[in-house]
Amino acid sequence: MNKVLYLLFISIFWLDYLSLKLNLISRYVTWLPEILSICAVTLVALYASRGDIAIRAKYVIFFIVFLVHISIGIVLNAVPAGPMVIGLRTYLKFLPFFLLPAVYSFTDAQVRNQLRFLLFLVLLQSPLAIFQKFNFLERGKVSGDWVTGTLTSSGQLNVVLVCAIAVVMGFYLSKKIKFVPFCMFLCLLFVPNALNESKASVIYLPVAMMGPAMLLPGYKEKLKKLLPLFIIVLIFSVAFIGLYDKFKTNRASQREGLIAFFTTQGRMEHYLYRAAEAGKPIHQLGIIDSILLPLQVLSKDIFKLGFGLGIGNVSESFLSSLSGEYAKNYGKLGAKSTAIGLFLWEIGLLGVLLYLLLIYMIFSDARYLSRRGGLYGSLGPGWGTVMILVGMALFQKNIFLENVTGYLFWYLSGYVAATRCRFSREAGSAGRAVMRSLG
Repeated sequence: MNKVLYLLFISIFWLDYLSLKLNLISRYVTWLPEILSICAVTLVALYASRGDIAIRAKYVIFFIVFLVHISIGIVLNAVPAGPMVIGLRTYLKFLPFFLLPAVYSFTDAQVRNQLRFLLFLVLLQSPLAIFQKFNFLERGKVSGDWVTGTLTSSGQLNVVLVCAIAVVMGFYLSKKIKFVPFCMFLCLLFVPNALNESKASVIYLPVAMMGPAMLLPGYKEKLKKLLPLFIIVLIFSVAFIGLYDKFKTNRASQREGLIAFFTTQGRMEHYLYRAAEAGKPIHQLGIIDSILLPLQVLSKDIFKLGFGLGIGNVSESFLSSLSGEYAKNYGKLGAKSTAIGLFLWEIGLLGVLLYLLLIYMIFSDARYLSRRGGLYGSLGPGWGTVMILVGMALFQKNIFLENVTGYLFWYLSGYVAATRCRFSREAGSAGRAVMRSLG
C-alpha cells in the first residue's frame, strides 16, 4: 500500500515536468497517476470488503448528495458521453485516495515517512526555482510565471509551497521540529514564492504562518510565547516585498513593484475586475470577472444556475470529440482560470456550496485533531490552515485541475477524516465500557 503512495508522489511531482517542460518522456507516461487511481479503487474495494471502514456519516451523506447533484446536471443538460467521461475524470479521479485511509490504517511511522518524503519533494523546488529564474532572465523572460519548479504552473507551485509552510509551522509549534531545521525549511519554501512573483503570497504567507498558531489549543494564553513567530512573519514579509520589487522593477522588465501595485489608485482594482461582459470582445479577465461571468450567463435559467451546464461540458480536451458542448463559447470566458469559475459553469452554485461545505468538514476534523497529542496534534493545526488556504485559492487558481494539489488535498484530507473517525470510535467504545462498569 505504501509503495503505491510513494509512486503517486513521485509521479505527480515529476512526470508532467519531464514530459511537458523537458520533453524527455512520452505524454502517455503522465497518465500514471490516473492508472494508480484505478489501482486505488481496487484496493479500496478489497479492504472495504473486510468491513472495517473508518468514515463518518457526514462524508457518506456528502458524497451521495454530490453524486446525485452532478447526475442531475448531466441529465438536465443532456451531456454527451465524451465530455461526461472527461468530467468524471476531472471531478472523481482523486476520490479513491480520499477513501484509502478509511479502509487501510496507516501506522504513525508510515505517515511520518510519507510527510518527510513529501517535504523533500517540495524542498527540491527551491534550487530548481532559482535556476529557472536566472536562466529565464538571461533569455529575456522576466515574468515570474516561468518559475514553476517541477510543477506545471507558477500558481500551483505557489499554493503547494504555502500549504507546506503551514504544515511545517504546525509541526514546529507542536515541538516536533527544532528551531534551526525549521528556519532552514522556511527559507527554502519561501524562496520560490518570492521568485515566481505571485501577488497572492502577500495574503497567503501570513495566513500559512499564523494559522496553525490560532488552531492550537490555548493559543490565547500562549500569545506572549508566539512573539518570535510574529517577528519571523514580519521578516519574511519584508523580504518577500523586497525580492518581489527587485525583480519587477529591473531594467529589463520596467514593471511596477508590489508596493506600487497596492498603493497606485485603481491598479489593484483593475487587476481584479475589468467589467467583462458575455457577448462582447474580451481581451483580458480579472479574477472577479471569471466568477461573475458564469453568474451573469447562468442566472437566466434557475436550473442551470443551481446545477451548472454539466460536468465536462465547458472543458476542452486534446481530442475534439471529447471537448464539452460549451467549451468553445464559454472556455474563453475564464472557465479554467479559477476553480470557483469552473465549478459555477459546470456544477452550478449548489456545486460550489457543496465544495465549500466539504472544505469546512475537513477543517473541523483537522481542528479536532489539533487537540490531540503526537502526530495528529502536529498535523491538525497545519492541515486546518491548509483548508483555509485552499478555500482562498479556489477564488484565485483552478487548483483541482492540477495533479499535485488535487491528489495531495484528497489523500491527506482523507487521512485526517479517517483518523478523526477512529478517535471518535475509540471514545465511544471507552464511554460504553465505563457505562457497563457502572451498571
